[in-house]
Amino acid sequence: MPGKGLEDIIAAETSVSDIDGKQGRLFYAGYDIHELVDASFEEIVYLLHNLELPNKEQLDEVTEQLTSERDLDTFVEGLMPTMVQQTSPMSMLRTTVSAMSAHDPDGWDQSERANYRKAMRLIARFPTVIAAFDRLRSKEDAVKPNPKLSQAANFLWMLQGREPEEEVARILDICLVLHADHTMNAS
Repeated sequence: MPGKGLEDIIAAETSVSDIDGKQGRLFYAGYDIHELVDASFEEIVYLLHNLELPNKEQLDEVTEQLTSERDLDTFVEGLMPTMVQQTSPMSMLRTTVSAMSAHDPDGWDQSERANYRKAMRLIARFPTVIAAFDRLRSKEDAVKPNPKLSQAANFLWMLQGREPEEEVARILDICLVLHADHTMNAS
């Protein structure tokens, strides 16, 4: 008797990540998530895009890339107050991504390198957009990104307006690592 829905049906194949729901296991590029327990979100970003863990130089490069792309352009910043009044968080994200594409220096370039740069920009800017949206709808001023902080710590900085405790930032970093990719299993 066939299973329900797409059970045991291969809809896509990927080497990026895999979830074995029956065994309760998560893999990124062949690494069991338990092997990545000490990895940072930045390392996982590199891993998911390059299918290997970064060396020090590569990690420094991806960290610099993410840090340098955190700021929003004035066009998107100008949209935020209207978005707060008119949209849900998911609608805001969808609209903001479209707005950012209009000002992306790689624009219509669909080369692998350009798509990588666009992905890095989105990864870098989503925390800025989400934190600004949250603060503005709470009647607080948006907080600019702090280039001295990791992605996780910076997100908390922008949400709270103060530097987070190291342990709290590490907990969020772990959450970001665990949720970085989930193949097609969005349940």
